[in-house]
Amino acid sequence: MIQVFVNERPVTVARGASVRDAVEELDHALAELVGRGAAYVTDGVGRPVDAGDPVGEGGAIFRVVVSARQGPPRLSKEALRRWPKAELHVHLDGCLRPATMLELANAQGIRLPADTPETLAQALFVKHAKSLEEYLTKYEITLSVMQTAPALERIGYEFVLDAASDGLRYVEVRYSPLLHRPALTLAQAIEAPLRGLKRGEAETGTKVGLIVCGIRTRPVAESLELARAAADYRAAGVVGFDLAGAEHGFPARDHRAAFVYAAQHGMACTCHAGEGDGPDSIRQALQPRAPRVRDRAQDPARDVPHVERAHPHGAVPRGASVQAIPG
Repeated sequence: MIQVFVNERPVTVARGASVRDAVEELDHALAELVGRGAAYVTDGVGRPVDAGDPVGEGGAIFRVVVSARQGPPRLSKEALRRWPKAELHVHLDGCLRPATMLELANAQGIRLPADTPETLAQALFVKHAKSLEEYLTKYEITLSVMQTAPALERIGYEFVLDAASDGLRYVEVRYSPLLHRPALTLAQAIEAPLRGLKRGEAETGTKVGLIVCGIRTRPVAESLELARAAADYRAAGVVGFDLAGAEHGFPARDHRAAFVYAAQHGMACTCHAGEGDGPDSIRQALQPRAPRVRDRAQDPARDVPHVERAHPHGAVPRGASVQAIPG
């Protein structure tokens, strides 16, 4: 038996129990509403969940919030999964299957913070991060098993399979080859995931573009080196150059040469900005010629010039409050 929380009250359910089972333990009438799709159900951080989703170790859902509501049932996750979709911002080192991580760790002699797929998923889950830097520490765990070419190829391949199963028809996935050195050369760190992505494309029909990321905290010369490599691998499937990593104290303008080189050689450019250092970080990201800005903080007063210049912004409406930005 395991303990989970429904509307902040503890309930005990059998392993493998569903969200509806947990609600039933608390309140039969509320469970009836959940079963009819007449209640709004989320996990502990506000993400919608379905009545049939597993709770506890099986699904990494330990807190359920249920509120009665009027109106027709909401669209199910299964229906959303079937819709054809495009995804323009996903990190390869944030999409590993827990079971794959354990296999790779065992083969490489690496110790992970958990030893089952369920508990590892829970260990990697970020509920509340006080800063972007704290949030990014979870990537150290995934990156630890991504330091060989076969591992990168497998992870790229499985990523496409999982994306296709979620209804994605086009996806841009990003990562930083710089974080796989010195174990791999820059060429090896780019070619290995490309092989996996291409194999997945061939099997599923989902189209994938690879974006390589410079890292703000690394020497600017490495960003320029990576921009040159991105251009060299454009025909092989690298579609863009990005800048990511901790923002505070590491302005995008320092990496201007890399953005200029990438743009001059036909590469699309994007830049993470605003999540770790506020609106000024967004302004700096626009100056080095990054036409797509990701993770921006909300500041309507500063949006007008961006709209006038037709700079696309990628933003998760709730992402700031759920993860790294106060407020």
